Amino acid sequence: HGRTEAIRPVTDESTEFVKLFWGDNPPAKKVEALRKACQKHTEITKECAKAQGQDRHLYALFCVWQRMIDGDEDILSQNGDNGDSAAHDGNFSDVMSDDGSSRDSMNRIPTNTGVMPSLFADGGWDKLNTTILSTSNCGNPSLRQFGFGPTSGDGFGIGYIIKDGSVSICASSKHRQTKRYIDAIESYFLEMRKVLRQTQRRGTNTDKLASRAREAEEMKAKARPKNARVKSRGILVDGSRTPAMESEQVSDDDGLGGYGFFDAGMLLQALKQEQNGNIKPSQKAAARNKVGKKLQLMDY
Repeated sequence: HGRTEAIRPVTDESTEFVKLFWGDNPPAKKVEALRKACQKHTEITKECAKAQGQDRHLYALFCVWQRMIDGDEDILSQNGDNGDSAAHDGNFSDVMSDDGSSRDSMNRIPTNTGVMPSLFADGGWDKLNTTILSTSNCGNPSLRQFGFGPTSGDGFGIGYIIKDGSVSICASSKHRQTKRYIDAIESYFLEMRKVLRQTQRRGTNTDKLASRAREAEEMKAKARPKNARVKSRGILVDGSRTPAMESEQVSDDDGLGGYGFFDAGMLLQALKQEQNGNIKPSQKAAARNKVGKKLQLMDY
């Protein structure tokens, strides 16, 4: 009934962008190709919003043909029950005159409704209705996720929400590598963000200052010993380790399940205090005071 229309994003502009993106081309050329592809996609979206797409029009023609087939079958079944099937036998239909009277059988025209039209019998019709990447956008940014199942057996169903500073994507499939596909999309977004930043910073003073600072850091790194690291306050620390230190670090990581490097040693210090019994009485009292109190509900 015209509520939806399929937007076909595969265009000459989008194909050209994919070729330039994967090729060894300057960032400005990639961004320009992306801009042209987005402009073409916007034009197609506006046409589909005005009911000028091709998918729903072709589907409506297919539904009309199906109704003609169903109607002829009903007429033949009714006439067969009444014993008057000979009048409508064959692929002929009566042609009504202007005064409403029916002409004779010599003026009947063949309908051939039992034969599928060549448009729908073509292989392109099946390919057009087999969507591998079916995507849909939800315009409500307050939702966390939005998704749906794939429309074909070997395809993906992708729902996404465009927010102020991010894009929320939910993908599903029957037996495809969905996580690998999501990782590929994320890597593309990060790569494209890098390309956009390169084009925006090029030729500006900030880019020149950043390049000079980067050169200074590289020169310092070359002059620095290989087995040394610089702490946040600029203190040079020797990176050599003794066997005792290495074994102690390995044992600590084993106790933390491999996540000790995320907390910068805070969790490790807390575990050591608990093992040594160095927890202050005030800390224990504060922990007990939280029991039975109402906690503030945090937004998620």
